[in-house]
Amino acid sequence: MNTTSCVVVVGYNGNRVHDIQKLRDLCRKLYNARLILLVEQIQADDDQVADHVCCTSLAPEDVAVSLELVAGCLGADRWKLIGVLPFSDRGVLLGAALATHYGLPGITPGEARAGLDKQIFRKLEATASTAPDHYRPVFSARIDSLGELRQRVVERGGRAFIKPACEGASRGCRVIHHPSECDEAWQALKPYREGGIVLEELIQNAREYSWDY
Repeated sequence: MNTTSCVVVVGYNGNRVHDIQKLRDLCRKLYNARLILLVEQIQADDDQVADHVCCTSLAPEDVAVSLELVAGCLGADRWKLIGVLPFSDRGVLLGAALATHYGLPGITPGEARAGLDKQIFRKLEATASTAPDHYRPVFSARIDSLGELRQRVVERGGRAFIKPACEGASRGCRVIHHPSECDEAWQALKPYREGGIVLEELIQNAREYSWDY
């Protein structure tokens, strides 16, 4: 049975359309493969920059159903999946599930959740038996109310760092310099409370490094 190699990009959200075109060209040039977009809502130009577009839910609670749907579509159309690329945070869980399902290199959905939810990461960090040299865990606690926020900030000496548990790109992050700022900070975090709010110790006079692994 003849198959066509493909690379699936999960969670494309309509931004950086030229990057998708470049990825499609690279897939053809390097692997003789086609590029398939997995999106939650098909947009007007999607079929112009990809070889195929598939619409499915990317919600965490729908990963199993979406995996079955996508795997069925790939099988029916005789696609051979050779690579998975999450384009946004929204596509990480389904991307990990696809890679695991097809035996491709990558993390499992369980491991992926630790990268998306700071609460899960801190729990794993606290129970880890080993850590890199010079690694120092920071204090972290879930916050469920304004009263708890005030109490934790006072316990930390009046200063803390507060942020959504499941957001990236510094969305919702705030430095609290004094307990009097708690009310404003808690109100500003209202859009993120459903996903959880995390308070951490405030790290100052330090450099931050970020890299992809």
